[in-house]
Amino acid sequence: MGGFFFILLCIVLPIVINAAKNSEGGKQSPAQKRRRDLERLKAEVSARKAQEDQRQKQEEDRRRIDAERRRKEEENRRAREAKKQMEALRAARQEIPKVKETAPVKAEPKIKETAPVKAEPPVKASDPIKESVPIKELDPVRAEIPEIEPVAQERAARDQLNTERVFTARRYLMDITKLPSKAAVDKAMEEDKIILAALSFDGMSTFMCPLGYAADCDELLGKMGRLSSEANSFFKISFNKKRAQWYFDCPSSYRVIPYDDRRRETYFSDGLVVIRDLLGALDYSPEITVPEECKKGFELPEIK
Repeated sequence: MGGFFFILLCIVLPIVINAAKNSEGGKQSPAQKRRRDLERLKAEVSARKAQEDQRQKQEEDRRRIDAERRRKEEENRRAREAKKQMEALRAARQEIPKVKETAPVKAEPKIKETAPVKAEPPVKASDPIKESVPIKELDPVRAEIPEIEPVAQERAARDQLNTERVFTARRYLMDITKLPSKAAVDKAMEEDKIILAALSFDGMSTFMCPLGYAADCDELLGKMGRLSSEANSFFKISFNKKRAQWYFDCPSSYRVIPYDDRRRETYFSDGLVVIRDLLGALDYSPEITVPEECKKGFELPEIK
């Protein structure tokens, strides 16, 4: 009988204890419920914030990848345009000698000598038809520009005599034309006088003269027969053995780059390479500077 009561006590006692605990817990359940609700709310807020941060990070990564792709596409497009422009410049340069060669063909000296003879009244008095033949029909080119071709021939012969071809540090060929003569420029360089130089954008040709033969690079280009509209197609410097000044003037059409900052940066880096090619070919290593008035308020990288 005692064993029966012991078994009953073991069964009933846990039930009573649990009931008491539940009763006691039921009294505290509103506070515990609020705490549980608050903790659950905090957990939900943290989870939502983590999800939002993850979403923003993915969106930023996507935007960065798209921007990088667009930048590379823009650089490739500009590189293709620059290559086309460089090929066009080189093609135009290759066509220049042909024009100079064909110019004398149009200007046969014999035509100029014989045309006045045919028009002389004493010689052709019996032939009024030949007297009435105008000069323009005999040689229309010479009738319109009678003095340009001899000047062009003289300038071409002078330029050929005063031009030398050198290899630059990048193994490019550069034609250097010295005015008023090769000897005059060489002497000025030996005496360390200031030299003016205009370098083509492609780095294939350079015109040089001592300061005094021309007041600036624009006048030098004019003496070379270049039009004023062509002056913006050259890098312009003055230099001696100690110092070189770069007259920085980036044209708005340079390499057909629409963005001002990018266009100036490209002009700056290209010009620095071409200028150093010339100075290196002449065994010069001066300090290169840009005058403040040529910067026009723009910040240029430091030249080292």
